[in-house]
Order: sequence, then C-alpha cells, then structure tokens
Amino acid sequence: RGTVRLFNDWLGSGIDIQADYINISTLAQTPLATSRPSIDPRTLPPIAFACTQCRVVDNNLGAVTLRTTPTESGMQITQLMTQNDHGGVNLTGTWDTLENSTSRTAINGEITSDDFGAFLDEFTFSTGIKDSAARFKLDLTWNKAPFDFAFADVNGNVDWSLSDGYITEISDKGSRIFTLLSLDSLVRKLSLDFRDVFAKGFFYDKINGTMTIENGIAFTQDTVVDGGAGEIDIAGYSDLVNKELNYTVSFAPNVTGNLPALVYFMVNPPTAIAALAVNQVLTSAKVFSNINYSIRGDFSAPVITELQRQSTEVTLPKRQNVQILPDEAVPLTEIDKIPVNLQPQTK
Repeated sequence: RGTVRLFNDWLGSGIDIQADYINISTLAQTPLATSRPSIDPRTLPPIAFACTQCRVVDNNLGAVTLRTTPTESGMQITQLMTQNDHGGVNLTGTWDTLENSTSRTAINGEITSDDFGAFLDEFTFSTGIKDSAARFKLDLTWNKAPFDFAFADVNGNVDWSLSDGYITEISDKGSRIFTLLSLDSLVRKLSLDFRDVFAKGFFYDKINGTMTIENGIAFTQDTVVDGGAGEIDIAGYSDLVNKELNYTVSFAPNVTGNLPALVYFMVNPPTAIAALAVNQVLTSAKVFSNINYSIRGDFSAPVITELQRQSTEVTLPKRQNVQILPDEAVPLTEIDKIPVNLQPQTK
C-alpha cells in the first residue's frame, strides 16, 4: 500500500515511492545458467524509496529508506537504511561502470543493535546470543552490480564488537551467525572440558575483532572473547566460497570464580581486602592453564583438536604477622595436662 510517482524529467527527478507496508512472501529463483540482464547504472534516474514496514520472505526489515543520485560513472547511494525494533543498517555507497563495461559496487557504513540476538531473529538467523548489543563497521566492494552479490567477489574490511551478554546452547540445524568463527562448536567443546566453569552458561563481557576479506576469504588475527570464565583469542580464516575454516584458538581460564575455596586456606579470617588481593594476583597472571585448539574443516562439521595445555603455579599473598613457634616452644594448656587413659576398658 503506497504511492508511486514517475516524473517527466526522468533523469532529473526520477522515481518517488512512498509505501506504508510491503510484504513480499516469495522471490523467483533464477537458474544459475541464466545470465542476469546487464544494467548500466549511468542510465538510471534518481530513486527515492521509503517504506514504513517492509517484510521480504519472512525477513522483518522494518522501516526502509533508499536514496540514489546519478553520477558520471554510475550511481551514488546516498542512503540505504533499515530499522526494526532491535537494530538497523545504515549504509552509503556507489555503483559504477568500469572501463571494460563491468560494474563495481562499494558500500560502507554500520550495523547497530541494542539486542543482537533478537535483531538477527528478525532475519531467521538462530544465534544463541542473548542480551548483547552490537556494532559492525563495514567497508566492502565487489566487481558486479549490487544485486549480483557473491562471496567469491567480495573484498574489504569488517570491524565488529558485541557488548556483555551470554551464549546459550546453539542447535546444529539452521543458519548460525557464528558459523564464520565456529564459536558455537568451540563453546560446546569448552563446556565439556570445563564443566564447572561453564555450568551456568557462556557469559562474556565483550567480543570484538576485525576481519579482512579477500575474494571471499575472511581473515582475522585479533578476535577476542573476554568473559568471566576466561579469555579466548582467535586467529585464522573462513573460506566463505568453499564453506571451510581454519582457526587457532587459545583459551586462558580465569580462576577468580574459585576464590572462595582459595581464600578459605588463607591465614586469618577471610576479608574483603584479602579476597581483593588474591583476585588481583590471579587475574593479572591469566593463571593455571592456557589451552590451544585448532578448528578446521567444513562449516557444517568442524573438527576441534586440542593442541597444547599449559599450567602455571600462582603464589598467593604471603601470610602477614603470623609467628610460627617450634613444637618445644609451644606452651601447654590446661587441657594438654589432663592424662589420657589408654588402657582397654573391661565390661
């Protein structure tokens, strides 16, 4: 439901579409052998499109705005924005014709969400992410038209982060946003190896990293999961074309969750100051063990192998103001002076 205006000044004013509601339930599938029609973006008019509520094949886009203007080399995408109840996309870009008459698309912008798991649920992705805000910065190009997107053609960079939240058990069925890093498989592996640490779920303070994409292969060297159970460092790549991955993962457990047991063995009654002192020692050392894994194979069935496990002893704070006396110097108490009858008792 909406209005469509076509102006006589086609290349000057173009098309204006204002829609209250659009629901596209199915899309025609184009056979791979069928070539798409070639469109020269230099021949297209300005486009102004706005939809208050858009849904495409069960994907809830929410409000959508698209504005383009012609350029000498093609088209300037001045605004492409979607916004639903949990987040949105805000992009700009270009669609140009190159010297050999091929097309090149470039986009940059952000994806933001106050609840990333709920946001992706609107696009039929099952993630297992709960209560976590997200921010993705994108700078991507591919040598085809915007609608001819294919991973093998994509190059660029992605900078992303998630705020504090937790990951629930993720089903092997359906689409999963963490397939790219196989983080869901890693969580299940860690849950088996460290049952006590992950008994209440995989909670994290933040997850962040960058990716460089070259012809559909996404590389990362700095992805970090910073959580209460420990820190996970991830480096490697995902081949988005062949759906294969190869990562090295380092997990450093944080043992501060076991402080009550450690404080119990300290001399003098446990105090907040003593607990804080132990906490500082343990946290700063990334202690007790560092476990390295490799994750390789297909997206659908990655193989996780433990490569190395290291353990390190931690020195607790020294006992303060405690005098240890030799046995012969310990004075006897009145109870010590009471004789003990060791003779067997007769009935």
